[in-house]
Amino acid sequence: MKGVDRYLWRELLPTFGVALLAFLVFIGLELVLSLSDTLFARGAGAGEMLRLLLYKLPSLLTLAIPAGVLLATFLVLSRLASGRELLAFQALGYPLRRLLAPFVAFGLLASLSSLSLSEFAVPPSEAAYRHELLSVLYKGEIPSPQEHVFFRGSEGELYYVSNYQGSRAQGIVVYDLEGRLFPEEGPFPTLLTAEEGSFQGEKLVLREGRLFRFTEDGGLEEVLRFDRLTLAVGQDVGQGLLDGKTPSEMSLRELAARIGLLKETGLDPRNLVVEFHSKLAIAAAAFIFALFGAPLGALLGRRGRAAGAVAGFVLAAGAQGLFIWTRTLARRGFLPASLGGWLPHLLLGLLGVFLLLFIDRLRLRGLWAALLVLVLFTTASGVPPPFSELRARELYIQSGANLIQGEGISARVREFELHAEGLKATWDGETWSTQTQEAELSGEGFSLLARVLSAVIGPDGELISAAAQDFSGSSHFRGPEKEERLLFSGKWAEAQFSEGELVRIEAKAARFSTCPCLEGAPYTIHADRFVLLPKRWLYAEGVLVEAFGHPAGWLPVYAARLGEEAIPLFPELGRSGDHWFLRWRMPFAVREGVWGAVGLTWFPLAGRVDPSLQLIWEGGSLSLAREEGNLMAVGDNWQASLSWKEDRLEALFKGALGEVDWSLAWGKAETDDLIYYRA
Repeated sequence: MKGVDRYLWRELLPTFGVALLAFLVFIGLELVLSLSDTLFARGAGAGEMLRLLLYKLPSLLTLAIPAGVLLATFLVLSRLASGRELLAFQALGYPLRRLLAPFVAFGLLASLSSLSLSEFAVPPSEAAYRHELLSVLYKGEIPSPQEHVFFRGSEGELYYVSNYQGSRAQGIVVYDLEGRLFPEEGPFPTLLTAEEGSFQGEKLVLREGRLFRFTEDGGLEEVLRFDRLTLAVGQDVGQGLLDGKTPSEMSLRELAARIGLLKETGLDPRNLVVEFHSKLAIAAAAFIFALFGAPLGALLGRRGRAAGAVAGFVLAAGAQGLFIWTRTLARRGFLPASLGGWLPHLLLGLLGVFLLLFIDRLRLRGLWAALLVLVLFTTASGVPPPFSELRARELYIQSGANLIQGEGISARVREFELHAEGLKATWDGETWSTQTQEAELSGEGFSLLARVLSAVIGPDGELISAAAQDFSGSSHFRGPEKEERLLFSGKWAEAQFSEGELVRIEAKAARFSTCPCLEGAPYTIHADRFVLLPKRWLYAEGVLVEAFGHPAGWLPVYAARLGEEAIPLFPELGRSGDHWFLRWRMPFAVREGVWGAVGLTWFPLAGRVDPSLQLIWEGGSLSLAREEGNLMAVGDNWQASLSWKEDRLEALFKGALGEVDWSLAWGKAETDDLIYYRA
């Protein structure tokens, strides 16, 4: 039997080398194509590209080894079966299960080799790859954004930053191992956490944080809370973060240490747990593929070498797609973090054990149906689509589900419904980028029609942003007296979303109105630039007002807080007491979110001109005029106002508590002889 084993090993090793090289070339070409345009556009040459490929080689090997083992197993068993060698071995008394043992053993050795690469070669090579890539792309600039970054400070303390963009950091943990930052807290390590902070040179300014210390029994005790704290990190921010390690640059031991640190400080380690088990699962893939592929290859071998090669490629792609899908589900919280990377292996491994145990009694008849279901399931289940619901007249999904194309689309993205004549969606590893033609996007109180609609959808399926060309739409808001509907249209617009809610629309060459239609409406506003914060603000630049289709006025800027009386667009003619007046208000903008108007009121019979000033901001407003004024502040469930006019002063504070409305009022009035108060 040893001679048979040596013969099988001699057949397997060179075939594996060819298969491994084929997959390396395939994956390497994909990497070259994805980087070439970007690198060459920045003046990089072939030398930089070659260095990047060499740095990426250990990581590519960990991906190519399992696929190479599977393909080599199918090719060797197909040749042995088509040449009747397997049948000859069985005729000599060798069970088929025993003949497959070298293939399973080879898969185990390949997994151990992959684990060694992942643990010792991949982390430093990934770090070198990232440094080389950043040096070409950013030429010394700080890349942004980055996630899950670790680095050490000048005193040996360990910093963890969950998200870093520009100079702002979120989810910060400082682990003071030697107690040098806070020596007064004793000899034990201390932990410091903060929701957010900002880097200023060699300093880190933390906000809204807490300080913990370890007790003698190993527990954590909160020492204090702070609003602002400045730490000296002892290095330039950009260099410090570039020297920090991302999860792909850590070994399993480093990942385990980081996971323990996050658990101790109360932060969610889900992504790192998924990464930890994914590294193990990728290393174990070669063994699982051999366990599953050896008996299946023996059964398919009689169909010839072509059948084995096709089956090897299809199953490798399907398994990779299933792995990406389950890992994404684990990151989103639909699966336990430790199960995402292992679920495909459990399914394939159980099937492999079953086939291996009963290989001597199984026949190919009846196996095709089960194999077809498995292949269809795995090849169609790569990255989960960005839609919770998807219907189409015609639909094309690329193997691995990284590309989706279709016609006659009806889909749902969280709280929004999408209808489009054409769709193209691509997955870049972090977000979905979609482009639709003749599209309609609708949600609560909002609708948008566009000739071309592009959108960015996050990994959790949330809509991040959308850009439209040749668009029209509507948005509902509560007016001073009733529910209003704002109609708008334009050449270009971009909408931003937060947690499924529309938070901002910006448009250029836009027009809008609250009249039932735009064409021939009693009034229509054209704007060079238009910004809408739903239910909050409306802001426009280069405003042209039309009445029934004819120009009626122009303003450089206009602003209004939705739900309140807006600053009038036209001069006002009215009467105050016995005097007629003409009032004109000119709006202005301090910055986005702070608007105002300067007004002049002319009393021709009295021969005087009264100035006025009005300011409006997110949480209130201020109005000043001759001998009168009003100051107002607004909260979520309350409103306060203070007004004065000549000899009168009034204050009002009102709101809602549950279903109960409440109000407090106070007033003061003066006459020549008396002062009146009321409450």
